[in-house]
Amino acid sequence: MQIIDAGGHINDHACGEEIAAYMPKGNQMAKLFPEFDHLHFRYLKQNRRATGNPSAEDWNQFLDKTGISWTVLYPTAGLAVGRIMAPDWAVIACRAYNTWLYEKFLKQNSRQPPLEYTHLLTRFLRWKRY
Repeated sequence: MQIIDAGGHINDHACGEEIAAYMPKGNQMAKLFPEFDHLHFRYLKQNRRATGNPSAEDWNQFLDKTGISWTVLYPTAGLAVGRIMAPDWAVIACRAYNTWLYEKFLKQNSRQPPLEYTHLLTRFLRWKRY
């Protein structure tokens, strides 16, 4: 029997500069996505313990150790994409995010496919226009 993990969250907060490198020149800021809501502002995170930032190899070791066949990688900061007010910016940010996910994880191992946000967001924006 194959075991699939459908909730592999990655710590993309710690990788803001890496993700920003995939943005168009002049728009390469480390914080692409807004806060989730009023409960996730920085001042509430002051006493929170660090969660680490597993690499593709760390994920592989975890999957091997637990007997999980593969995991779908989900964004953390990227979950706030729906709070971006400018549709064009949201699409560009998602493309940068997806490219970073591919380069950092999927290219290293096909057992870690990321959830792609550009496709979902583009479909939502088309629907919202009507």
